[in-house]
Amino acid sequence: MSSLTRLSGSLITVGLILIVLGIFLVVTYALLSPSQGEVSGGFTIFVGPIPIAGAWGPHGHLLLLISLILAITMFILLYVFISSMRKTMSLE
Repeated sequence: MSSLTRLSGSLITVGLILIVLGIFLVVTYALLSPSQGEVSGGFTIFVGPIPIAGAWGPHGHLLLLISLILAITMFILLYVFISSMRKTMSLE
């Protein structure tokens, strides 16, 4: 196996572990915390290259801002990765 294949498999595994850990933490906190009646959330979904974002609750604007910053960071990292891959392939 090439190092790129091992790296991609490792990144997918780490990503899935982080998703499961995040779900576990949210559910645990929701079950153990007393009901305060305030819920906030934010999300960003990509439909092709178009992000769809939403937020709700008293802290929704902050969560939406964090979500969009993460989305922009993801686009920048994707661009850098694709650019480096193109340079590597053109050298071979």
